[in-house]
Amino acid sequence: MPHPALATQRAAKPRELLEATCTQLKQVQQMVANARLKDCDKIGVRVGRGINKYKMAKHLVLDIATEHFAFHIDEDKVAEEAALDGRDVIRTPLHVEQVGSADAVRHDKDPSHVESAFRTLKSADLQIRPIDHHTEERVRAHLFLCMLADYVRWHMSEAWRALLFADEDQHAWPSATRWHRRRAPRAPSRRRPARSAPMAPRSIAFAPY
Repeated sequence: MPHPALATQRAAKPRELLEATCTQLKQVQQMVANARLKDCDKIGVRVGRGINKYKMAKHLVLDIATEHFAFHIDEDKVAEEAALDGRDVIRTPLHVEQVGSADAVRHDKDPSHVESAFRTLKSADLQIRPIDHHTEERVRAHLFLCMLADYVRWHMSEAWRALLFADEDQHAWPSATRWHRRRAPRAPSRRRPARSAPMAPRSIAFAPY
């Protein structure tokens, strides 16, 4: 749980931005009421300028028409965002019996497997070259084929682990590596010898010819 003072500070910042946005929108309302803005397109441009300044559009419900502008705060969205403010949500399609909460967090904090898979896609294992796509469906299909290729490669390496002379204790390797990085002895630092004091300039006398 976050510190109460920190939680109060985090909750106050979005509210301040929301109040500043409402101040901007009230000015637009006054301009519409005074008939300074009549066209709905011009009203929308002016409203967008005020909303984009503080990035609070998701918390507001707007009603724009010719010679009309109204708005109100969506309190449900504000409360929903405040409930998750300062927290990370990790989602996984796996069942809780397959991977627990602690394992999901551990894998999220240790992206070494994802980085290794990305290197495999670009290295000599698969050699997937860059391909330019111009539609969303082709981009998704390309990513799917890349992940499918790495999926097949991983299962083949697991099935042939004995033939590839791979390490059998894979679960202990990450923790052992981190322990080695923390506990590995270091050579003592060698102190530089103290610099000697600068020599005083010598006076040189030149004899006349």
